[in-house]
Amino acid sequence: MDHQLILRNVTRTYDAENGSREALEDINLEVKPSEFLCIVGPSGCGKTTLLRMIAGLDYPTSGEIILDGTPVEGPSPDRGMVFQEFSLFPWRTVLKNVEFGLKIQGKRDIKRTAERYIELVGLTGFEHSFPFQLSGGMKQRVAIARALATEPAILLMDEPFGSVDAQTRNLLQEELLEIWKRTKKTILFVTHSVDEAVYLADRVVVMSSRPGRILEVLAVDIERPRKRTSGEVNALREQLLMLLGSHQ
Repeated sequence: MDHQLILRNVTRTYDAENGSREALEDINLEVKPSEFLCIVGPSGCGKTTLLRMIAGLDYPTSGEIILDGTPVEGPSPDRGMVFQEFSLFPWRTVLKNVEFGLKIQGKRDIKRTAERYIELVGLTGFEHSFPFQLSGGMKQRVAIARALATEPAILLMDEPFGSVDAQTRNLLQEELLEIWKRTKKTILFVTHSVDEAVYLADRVVVMSSRPGRILEVLAVDIERPRKRTSGEVNALREQLLMLLGSHQ
């Protein structure tokens, strides 16, 4: 099934001591089925708030978020979320972490499903390891497997590679693209890194500083696999940096 996500006139305002504070203003966006969409913008522009509202963990002050024709009114298994922090249960093994959401949903063949997604993220052989025994990159693979195991329509990723070293980050980007090709999931990926956005995305949403507004949505018409230092990649990177720099 093709899954379509639509945001219409989404605004988020928070109460503050000296009056209200607008985090997001009039966000309009249509996400295509199976699209890899990256969202970039300055710190504090509301990228994470936007992702949390799509996940149903926060709500718009006005406007609406619609998935497959139904308004988003709270969390649901059709939206999986991967946070920057690894957010694993330290007392659970890799297998038990990945099984967690499946058990809550009352799924069948839980162990077999979990093992399949552990294999998908390249962690076969580590099923019985605990998080403290894993590297940062491995922990994030577990978090991705756990999010994918519940078969969400959309995978929401908030700076998922922000806390790992540069070499691991590049490797995880490549692995995520392979997972995306195999699963055909729709992915919304928040990042501070223009390089990461250009390497991963079908389209890049560029946001302004607070209150966050969409400045532009740029298509990345560069064939994959992309060379990180190619002329096309460098040209798009410069365009994104200019957009961000002129709207700080």
